[in-house]
Amino acid sequence: MDDLDPKAVKRVVLCSGKVYYDLLEQRRKNDQKDVAIVRVEQLYPFPHQRYRKR
Repeated sequence: MDDLDPKAVKRVVLCSGKVYYDLLEQRRKNDQKDVAIVRVEQLYPFPHQRYRKR
């Protein structure tokens, strides 16, 4: 797992399945430190409370 500075993150991408690994590879290849990728395992019922803006 990559360590990202939370203050540098400008975009959060939610995804599921193996697409996570494709996105992670591209982020590393492009050295994008401002994009956080979150892999969501349970889509239904979606855990809204867990992902609310803080």
